[in-house]
Amino acid sequence: MRFSAIVGVKDEVELIERSIAHLHGIGVELVIACDFGSTDGTRQVLSELASENLLVVHRSDSGPDPGSAVRQMESDVAELVRELERRGFDWTLFLDADEFWLPRTGRIEDCAGVATADVIKVPRFNIPLGSIIPPSFDRDHHGEISLIVQPIESRDLFDDDPEAIWQRNVPLPKLMARPQVTRGVSAGMHTIDCFDEASIRRLAAHDLLIAHLPFSTRRRFDRKIRNILRFFSGKAGDLEGTMAWHWRRWASLAQAGQIGDEFDRNCFSPEVLDALRSRGMVKTAADVLAEGVPVG
Repeated sequence: MRFSAIVGVKDEVELIERSIAHLHGIGVELVIACDFGSTDGTRQVLSELASENLLVVHRSDSGPDPGSAVRQMESDVAELVRELERRGFDWTLFLDADEFWLPRTGRIEDCAGVATADVIKVPRFNIPLGSIIPPSFDRDHHGEISLIVQPIESRDLFDDDPEAIWQRNVPLPKLMARPQVTRGVSAGMHTIDCFDEASIRRLAAHDLLIAHLPFSTRRRFDRKIRNILRFFSGKAGDLEGTMAWHWRRWASLAQAGQIGDEFDRNCFSPEVLDALRSRGMVKTAADVLAEGVPVG
C-alpha cells in the first residue's frame, strides 16, 4: 500500500526538515510540500531537500482579499490529489508542517482501516507550550510527548482567564483519504468533499493521532502574528468573522499594541503541567494511543 502526504507550509524553517523526515519515517513514500510565500528560509530548505520523494510547490499567499489565498490553496490541493491518483497512491495524508502523525506501531500502514476505509478522521491534540519537546516523534519517544486531551476550564490554575489560553481546547481533527474518492479538501484540511458521498466508508482512527506543535519559540510566535496580520490585511471588520478565535484575538491585540505578553501568558509552568496531568487533562501520546485515542 502506497502513502502520500500534502503538507501546507508557511514560515516553518525550524520544523520543516524534521516534519518531512518524520513523514518518511512513518511510511509516507511521497511528500508534496506546498509553500505559501515563506520568507524565513523555509523555501531554501525545501529547495535543498527536493527529491523524487519530496515534491516542492511554491505559491504566493498574496491576493486581492484574505480569501484569495484560501481559494488558491483549495484549488492547488485538488489538482495535486488528481496527480497522486494518476501515480497510483492508495492514501493521502492532509496536514500542516507543525503536525506530527503518530501511529501506535510507528508505521502508518499498520493503522486499522487503511485496508477497508475511504476516509479516516485522525484526532489532533496540542502539545502544551512549556513542555519538553523530544528529539524525535518516532515510536520510541511517544512516552515523552505531552498532549492536551481535555478542554482546560480550571480557573484556579491560571492567573489570567483560561479563556485566553489558546491551547485550552482540543482542536479539530485532520483527515487522510483515498485520492480516487477525493474531489477537494478545505483550506484548513479539516473536511473532504468526496465524489460519491453515499458510498464513502468513513472511520475514526483509534490507533493514530496527531501531535500539534503550533508554537515552540518566541521567534515562531512572532512570525505567526505577522502572518496573521497580513492575512487580515489590517481590516478590523475581518476580525468579527468566523476565523479561529485565537487568530482574531491575536490580530486585535497586535493592532492595539498589546501582543507582547501573549506568548508568556500561554506558556505552562511545570506546576501547572503537573496539575493538568493529575487531572487527566494532559497525557502522553503513548498513553493516549494505548487507551484507544478518542478522549475529550
